[in-house]
Amino acid sequence: MYDKHYYIYVSIFYINDQYIRMKEKKSFYQNKLHVIVWLLYFAYEQITIFSLQLRPYNLLAEAIHLIVHISFFYFHALWILPFILKHKKRLLWGIFIFLLLLLVYIYTQYLVDKFFILIHYIIASKPFVFNYKVIIANLFRCIYFIGFSTGFYYVKKYIAEREKTKLLEVQNLLSVIKEQHIAHELANTQLAYLKAQINPHFLFNTLSFVYNKVNDQSSLAGETIIRLTEMMRYAMGAKNQNEFQNLNEEIVQVENLIFLHKVRIDGVRELYFEYAPEVRSISFIPLVLLTLAENIFKHGDLSDPENPAIFKIGIENNSFYITTSNLVYQNKKAISHNTGLANIQSRLHAAYGNNVTFCSGLSDSNTYITTIRVPLAILTVPVLPGDDSASVDK
Repeated sequence: MYDKHYYIYVSIFYINDQYIRMKEKKSFYQNKLHVIVWLLYFAYEQITIFSLQLRPYNLLAEAIHLIVHISFFYFHALWILPFILKHKKRLLWGIFIFLLLLLVYIYTQYLVDKFFILIHYIIASKPFVFNYKVIIANLFRCIYFIGFSTGFYYVKKYIAEREKTKLLEVQNLLSVIKEQHIAHELANTQLAYLKAQINPHFLFNTLSFVYNKVNDQSSLAGETIIRLTEMMRYAMGAKNQNEFQNLNEEIVQVENLIFLHKVRIDGVRELYFEYAPEVRSISFIPLVLLTLAENIFKHGDLSDPENPAIFKIGIENNSFYITTSNLVYQNKKAISHNTGLANIQSRLHAAYGNNVTFCSGLSDSNTYITTIRVPLAILTVPVLPGDDSASVDK
């Protein structure tokens, strides 16, 4: 089943997609409409000129004139008017450009007719020269196209403003949807926080009650409850998994984990947990040791006394190291996706960068080995001269 977040994201995507499709479709039809209108205008004008014989007729010359009309129309609407109207200070420049445009249009139209007369595509009844008649005839058409071009500019500007308004409405709608989603997520987060505050207290109080009831009858059961409570407190307290903590706290929890597993299966476990005393005060990211220990219990074969699992923490060659080795079940029931090890690797690199060395894999003797090494120079290590002893737990 899809959750409500899925439908929110689909709604946002759908609105965006529909708006883009609408704009693309509208742009296509607008361009198509322009072509149709110019073709209709050209057809109307050619029928009028040909039937009334207003001037010497040649289809190619008329087509060239149409190109001049179109160029002038769009140049005035898309370039001249936006330039002039953008700033009031450009008004004088606008008048000069407008007069220059009139002159260029008139003279261009004269040159087109003159060219076709010279190559005998148009037969003139008398010499064709640039005079006031040419100016007046083309001036009317120039003003005619300026009027339509100006109207087109304002219509286009109105449509653009309307599209801008629609876009703002769509953006406001998306903003409202996102704000509602954020508000909903914030409410869920606050609720989850309250639950997180209530549930641990309830759990620990219940465990304390159970401990008081069973400790007098079974000290082992009471010890088991205490150690389980300590582990749970530690795990819940490790909120930021990349925040450095004293390694001694997690060593104690690994010992608790080993104790709980031994109690559960009557102490039959072949696991050696060794650490040098000086590593207790090292600052390190939390939950690395516990994850490695849990992997050993979950996937390791700890039934062979001659090949016990070994979990070692120490200092060697100016490096802090953590190593584990354990036999792997030949027909193990638990499926491993290596997510725990992958999480450790990513967190180590986030905390120590390229200074950390992390290796894991299966050896030829069916033993799974993991090794972590971090230079002492980037760790906080206390100086404990003369103390070379190690703590061993089996």
